Amino acid sequence: MHVQKTGSAFGATIVRVGCPEFYMDTKKSLAPPTLRSWPTYCRRKLVDGSHQHTPYDPSFKGIAVTLLRDPADRLVSAYFFGRTHPMFPAGHDFKDLNDVDAAAAFARIAKKNGNRSYIDTYARTPGVAHCQTKAVLGRLCGDAAPLEPSDLDEALRRLDEDFLFVGAQAFFPESVRTLHAMLAPELEVDLHRLAESTSRIHRYTAQQRDGARAALERAGFHDAFDGPLYARGLARFRRAAARYGVALPERREELFEKRRAPEFRPPPD
Repeated sequence: MHVQKTGSAFGATIVRVGCPEFYMDTKKSLAPPTLRSWPTYCRRKLVDGSHQHTPYDPSFKGIAVTLLRDPADRLVSAYFFGRTHPMFPAGHDFKDLNDVDAAAAFARIAKKNGNRSYIDTYARTPGVAHCQTKAVLGRLCGDAAPLEPSDLDEALRRLDEDFLFVGAQAFFPESVRTLHAMLAPELEVDLHRLAESTSRIHRYTAQQRDGARAALERAGFHDAFDGPLYARGLARFRRAAARYGVALPERREELFEKRRAPEFRPPPD
């Protein structure tokens, strides 16, 4: 289950980990398996939508794999993702607007929010927050319908009982190593290196991330749903890593390799 802005590179790694027989055949000189080549070489099957932003479905129980991300980091990534405006997620009313109309719509929202920072305005835009919780509940990320405390209880239950594996974006290499140990321990390929370089590339710098996070903290941002969900998922990941002998650093920041200015520019006042 790929939640928007939670590491597309992780999905590419799963495709490789889930098809160990491809690597075990030394006669193959082809590139690593892709989604298209899976039916030819791999004994396991990928469920429909597994490589897209398809929310959780009860039919995925016991086989679902996902990567969760600190809610503030995920929000900052989505904020800087667009070319002329923040990213509006699947299911959001603004999702299908062209760049000009979406930028104008966000500018109107920002104006209504007075002196709040643009990142705070984005966080408060209906349908933007709680993306990970909504995905676990089977709802689109941009669904603006309010969540209730009972929804969080159900999301936590599903995360505990229905998912085969839960990783953490902040521990990307360790998440890949742990999944590798779970699904394909016979492989000697250090698969985290195949995707780690991609996970480092962002449309913003570490300094810009820190500035946006600081603005959210000043505004008192706290995702009352994704926060507890991420904490539960991180605790579960730590247990899995320990079980499979994957060492975790005491603290890990998200990986950054390239430093380039974001394409997105806030609308003028």
